[in-house]
Amino acid sequence: MNIEGRHGNSLTRIVRPSQFSPIPIIESNFSPVEGTTTGNLVVDASMPYLNIGLLEEPIHMKIKEGYITEIKGGYQAEILKKFSLLKMIKTLFLDNELIIKKGELRFVKS
Repeated sequence: MNIEGRHGNSLTRIVRPSQFSPIPIIESNFSPVEGTTTGNLVVDASMPYLNIGLLEEPIHMKIKEGYITEIKGGYQAEILKKFSLLKMIKTLFLDNELIIKKGELRFVKS
C-alpha cells in the first residue's frame, strides 16, 4: 500500500465554535494510492455500512491491487457480498456497453 502524497483525516471530537462531531469517537483515515493495496482486511467489531451493525463473526476480505477479490464470514459477510455484486453488475451494465463477439465478452466504457 502506497500512501505517498496522501493526507490523513481525523475526527477527534475536539471542536471549535460552529463545528460539530459525533459523540465519543476518535477516528483517523487516509486513502492509499489507487491500485497499490494488496493484503487481507479483517473487520471484527461493527460495520454501519448497509445497516450490518455489530458483527456476530468477523468479515475477512482479500484485497489485490486495490480491489476486494474475496469476502468471507457469516451471514453479514453475505449481505456485503451480495450488495457488492449488485453494485458491480449495475456499474457494468449502466455505465458501460456490453460487446459480445464470437468467443469474446467484454465491457467498454460508454
